[in-house]
Amino acid sequence: KDFALSLEWRWAEKAGNSGVLLRVTGPDKIWPKTIEAQLQSGNAGDFWLMDGATLDTDPSRTDPKAANHRTKIKAAEKPAGEWNLYEITVDGSWVLLKVNGEVVNEGTGAEEVAGKIALQSEGAPIEFRNIRLTPIKK
Repeated sequence: KDFALSLEWRWAEKAGNSGVLLRVTGPDKIWPKTIEAQLQSGNAGDFWLMDGATLDTDPSRTDPKAANHRTKIKAAEKPAGEWNLYEITVDGSWVLLKVNGEVVNEGTGAEEVAGKIALQSEGAPIEFRNIRLTPIKK
């Protein structure tokens, strides 16, 4: 339920779309109930709220074209082919995203439930390495 997750990623051939799904709950389906920490090239650090997942962020970062999309504060990812570091903290209702050591997004009000963590690949080969999951003890 509460954890610090770090991982490295890079695009193997060309830039594409991916993500890290946090606290996945409910039925097994293409877009389960989850908060996605986006890895789409150029958008690493955005949040996508899937299937009713909730997260409060600064209202100015809500995408006017998609109410379940919260844009990042700033860009910090490296070009395709280079390794990037994602540091994700989920603690109670708070979620923090860092890309290459820079805070790029955060929100509160996430549902406090235990759930799966899933690594996504959508449309282009992506590589992950050095995945570390550390539970946060209360």
